[in-house]
Amino acid sequence: MEHGRFWRGLLTRGVGRRHPSGGLLTPPRIAFFLIRLAPAIIFLVHGSLKLFGGHHDRTVALFLTVNIPLAEPAAWIVGALEMAGGLALLTGVLMRPLAFLLAIEMAVAILRVRLPQGFLGGWEFELTLLLICLGIAIRPRGID
Repeated sequence: MEHGRFWRGLLTRGVGRRHPSGGLLTPPRIAFFLIRLAPAIIFLVHGSLKLFGGHHDRTVALFLTVNIPLAEPAAWIVGALEMAGGLALLTGVLMRPLAFLLAIEMAVAILRVRLPQGFLGGWEFELTLLLICLGIAIRPRGID
């Protein structure tokens, strides 16, 4: 009898039923966290390298090469955005606005740096990050 009730409940309510802990461990929430986790790690690593890992000068040189105005402060701003955005994607705090800013950053990276390199081996990675961040930024409320 218990077995039949389980399957009826699964069919009528689905697998996304509220967990006794208040719904924090539902499959949609776990899935969305996993989708956020990859870009969070990537942006945290890249941001920390720009701010603390000795890649600041490389970033400034790249910005000068592709004619980004105010290359020195822009490199600091991009590093801070990547750190803050990575933390936002990881924690969910201010996630939507920072994901939108990260999507803009990836669009600029594609247009100013990667586009001449072609899609494969060029701007495919930045496009993936752009679309994930844009999707997170514009997702409807209630999908978390």
